[in-house]
Amino acid sequence: MDNVNYLTQLSTDPEKGLTNEQVKVNRLKFGANERMVFESKTCWEFLEEPLGDTMIQILLVAAVVALIIGLIEKHGDIAGALEGIAIMFAVAIVVLVSAANDWSKEQEFRKLQEV
Repeated sequence: MDNVNYLTQLSTDPEKGLTNEQVKVNRLKFGANERMVFESKTCWEFLEEPLGDTMIQILLVAAVVALIIGLIEKHGDIAGALEGIAIMFAVAIVVLVSAANDWSKEQEFRKLQEV
């Protein structure tokens, strides 16, 4: 759109500007000219997002199954549970790295909002 269309849409006179009444009407029609402020996410919300991923949930179920089967086969020996523990450890690393990456992105976004 060019400037003439904006001036027509806002009922603006390019020479005189807006009256107080026109400002009130335009604020009701278009909203206030303010930046939106977003709330910060909590630590749990950053962890919750990757945990909601279907693949991560499947891996967690597989880890629990491997843990139980390993303990049953080795009669409670921790060596039988190592496979399940390794899967849980890998999932924990993926979730923590993903949460840290998302947190970092949000911090950068906050810095951009301040400008």
